[in-house]
Amino acid sequence: MMLTAAPTRRQWALLLPTLLLAVVLAASACTTSPPKRLPPPPADETPVWLMGDSLGWATAAHMRPLPYTAAVGGAGFTSGAPLLVMDHTVEALDEHDDPTHILVLAGVNDIKPGITTQDIIDGMVLLESEIASRGITTVWVAQPAWVHANGLGPVADWVNSRPGSIDCRSHAGTSWDGVHPADYGPFADCIDAALVDMGIIWTNDPPLGG
Repeated sequence: MMLTAAPTRRQWALLLPTLLLAVVLAASACTTSPPKRLPPPPADETPVWLMGDSLGWATAAHMRPLPYTAAVGGAGFTSGAPLLVMDHTVEALDEHDDPTHILVLAGVNDIKPGITTQDIIDGMVLLESEIASRGITTVWVAQPAWVHANGLGPVADWVNSRPGSIDCRSHAGTSWDGVHPADYGPFADCIDAALVDMGIIWTNDPPLGG
């Protein structure tokens, strides 16, 4: 339809849907899709694993290079947690070639009535002993604890007493729910840098396009 004069109200009504569609298509063409989260590498192809709970799993997804992880939401070290880190760690070790190092990040799911700090530490000692019996080094990572700071504070003190432990809690920033970081990036970057300093990994440069 060719217009020889200013469009009438009716003509504008007919043109408006077409104009809106053109604007939407133009906007979508200029929008870059967010990068997809890479899946963890195969267990048999990486010497570094990260085991623990949902915070551990999400932290692993932000690390570079990506460690293998079989961390499970809700996991902990005692009967107070729905799942045990010990169980899914042993299961993964029985199914795959052993790594050289296993990072462990958990504890918040053990904060339950009737579970003491010593109960949690005892569970951690058992896990460390199991990992050591296979000739693997445990690297403990202190877990941030916003709403559970009182309960996990003594656990973090024990973590920091272990050789080669990592404490990046000051890089965890704020939490969206009192348990998980609002932004995992700085926390994961701090862990990467610590692993580089310890010679466990040799670079924490992001992958091309990452």
